Amino acid sequence: MPFGLKNAGATYERLMDKAFESQVGRNIEVYVDDLVVKSHTEAEMVRDIEETFRILRKVNMKLNPKKCLFGLAEGVFLGYVITPEGIKPCPNKTAAILQLPSPRTVKEVQSLNGKLASLNRFLSKSAEKSLPLFQTLKKCIKKSDFCWTAEAKQAFQQLKQHLSELPLLVAPKPQEELIMYLSATYRAVSAVLMTKRGTTQTPIYFISRALQGPKLNYSPKEKLVLSLVFAAKRLRRAAAKMKHHGGRAQYHIQTEDVVTQEEPWTLFTDGSSCVDGSGAGLILTNPEGVEFTYALRFQFVASNNEAEYEALEDNMIKYLEIVKGLVSGFTTFSISQVPRSKNKQADTLRKIASTSFAHLSKQVLVRVLENKSIKEKEVEAVIEEDGLTWMTQLVDYLKEGVLPRDNKEARKLRLKARQYELIEGVLYRRSFLTPWLRCVGPLQADYVIREIHEGSCSMHTGPRSVVAKAIWLGYYWPTIHKDARDMIRKCNDCQIHCPVTRNPQQSLTSITAPWPFYKWGIDIAGPFLEGPGKVKFLIVAMDYFTKWIEAKAVATIIGGQVKKFVWDNIVCRFGIPGEIISDNGKQFTDNPFKDWCDKVNITQRFASVKHLQSNRLVERANQSLWEGIKARLGEGNKNWVEELPYILWAYRTMIKSSHGDTPFSLTYGTKAVIPAEIGMPTYRTVAVDVGNNDKELRLNLDLLEERRERAAVCEARAKSKMMKYYNARVRGVAFKPGDFVYRSDDASHAVAGGKLVPKWEGPYEVTEALGNGAYKLRSTDETVLPRTWNVTNLKRCYL
Repeated sequence: MPFGLKNAGATYERLMDKAFESQVGRNIEVYVDDLVVKSHTEAEMVRDIEETFRILRKVNMKLNPKKCLFGLAEGVFLGYVITPEGIKPCPNKTAAILQLPSPRTVKEVQSLNGKLASLNRFLSKSAEKSLPLFQTLKKCIKKSDFCWTAEAKQAFQQLKQHLSELPLLVAPKPQEELIMYLSATYRAVSAVLMTKRGTTQTPIYFISRALQGPKLNYSPKEKLVLSLVFAAKRLRRAAAKMKHHGGRAQYHIQTEDVVTQEEPWTLFTDGSSCVDGSGAGLILTNPEGVEFTYALRFQFVASNNEAEYEALEDNMIKYLEIVKGLVSGFTTFSISQVPRSKNKQADTLRKIASTSFAHLSKQVLVRVLENKSIKEKEVEAVIEEDGLTWMTQLVDYLKEGVLPRDNKEARKLRLKARQYELIEGVLYRRSFLTPWLRCVGPLQADYVIREIHEGSCSMHTGPRSVVAKAIWLGYYWPTIHKDARDMIRKCNDCQIHCPVTRNPQQSLTSITAPWPFYKWGIDIAGPFLEGPGKVKFLIVAMDYFTKWIEAKAVATIIGGQVKKFVWDNIVCRFGIPGEIISDNGKQFTDNPFKDWCDKVNITQRFASVKHLQSNRLVERANQSLWEGIKARLGEGNKNWVEELPYILWAYRTMIKSSHGDTPFSLTYGTKAVIPAEIGMPTYRTVAVDVGNNDKELRLNLDLLEERRERAAVCEARAKSKMMKYYNARVRGVAFKPGDFVYRSDDASHAVAGGKLVPKWEGPYEVTEALGNGAYKLRSTDETVLPRTWNVTNLKRCYL
């Protein structure tokens, strides 16, 4: 055919349909070059095979004997296992999905969805169950936009469980009564066609479809009708008698009255009350195992003390009446108490809800309850102290003259009472600022501090300002400054807006190399002004021992470019290094560079996130290179690439204060001759002995080891001096596993916004202390954060 073989498959299928027109659907099924003869008995099988062979000879068609099988009771046809009982999925297809790990890329999710599509006819509600997998592909314009969510992970595990227990599908018999069940949810509609064999109902076909656009707004009844329409279109043969007329349809389908038992929903709840507020966490689980999480924040005083839950209390009676009214709307209802170990998720939600909503994930529905469910009489808020307080002895002495039995304590109380006065039953203290200060107890003191610090007329000032304002207003208690400091330290708003300290948090850790060219630091600088060849980035590497620097201008900064740079500029010149220190850029952490380093046995070390000091040597080299290039270029010159070799030459021949030598001499054993020595000769260039020059150079190579040892000693002395100066200003902050911390938003970029966004975000739990100020963190939803975080970007969280 002059147009090629594009339609060869369709042409061949038409030939097969034409040739076996009298048999298709009766005793054979054919699809392109796959043909299966189906018979009920052995006698029929022989007759059907004879009929098939007669047609094959008639159309002059040959069969491949090696691919022919006869007399099978069970076989694979078009990817399905055909048995006398029915149709089963091919075990290879289900095993391929059950053995899959969680997808990590867009391509892997697409491959998983393709595998699931081939098994849709065996899966009940397949669209609804696989919908979280499709949600991960939305807005994935770039590969880096992909995110494997917790909901998708749960759906993937549930699909695996369903795939391990797929049902057997049977073929309907002529004149057999068929039963169809319909299901509709917000995002999907499903149906299943079944038949009754004996006393049990057996599935024939599962249909499922996700809803989009206006169909999402259909009412439940409309969605059920829509699921019936979809099923009718999919099952044309089984529903051949359906008659459509205009926009309405008459379906001659008889369904058997089957009593279905509704499965219960389960609600886990827990409450929390603390100094920061009160709240509750709720997790509602439907029969399919899908969880709906809620967090409630109460804007009124609530208690979680079981001793206060007295049924005889008026408020509790009102609550009980409301609960009884709500329970009457359920078919069945039961309530039970479970240990906290079996209610961890709700317990976590209620803790966070009682403090702040800022750290809840987007999957958690949040709500603030302004008022209680019951109506209470409006009374004036008066805070009374119960039990003994620090004022009890003073009031007893001033009112009734009661003194302690111990003489020393009695004398101390008399001296102390000179500063206090009891006026109309209220204790006051003399002050240097105002005539009298009203003495308050612990509960009243807590109210005063909170109202001054975070009330309607406040601005979250520090402890000293709060204490000064409290005394100026006329309040006093002995621990006023300590209480204010402790309360403000736990204030969530103050913690996330606290200024970022610049003082060192951890002792200086020096990075040393055992021998030259063993340990290299590598980094990427740019983008700069576009130069020749569209280059605008700079890959820079430096040896930690000799301070030898290598740099190359590139147009892109992909992993392949980094791999080529290391091979050309490091491996081919100085051998394979032992370690390479870099930041957490994807050029270094992902393939192909990561895989190549593993193959050549190069150990990769990654700096903590947003902690340049972990790779400060090469970071400082980047700055020196760019400052030198700018100085040579002047103004308005874009050709910075041509100046790069000159700057590298100058850097390599410059004496380094750390070891008192030049990188060139520590690399080659001889001091380099620079252009200045040629233009204005020095004693070294004038007195050179050309005849013995080669021997002198070889002698320098023999003495190179001693020079390097001397440089290592000088560098160790310089680093020791620098560490002593640096460590004198260290605050000594350390965390241990189980502590909660905030992350600097400048490092994590978790909160988007301008100047009004918090400086810290979190909290996160410390899971592992790696030493030298590096920590592994975990969020409140149990997600382990990638990479390590340095103590300079962390701040202790007070809960």
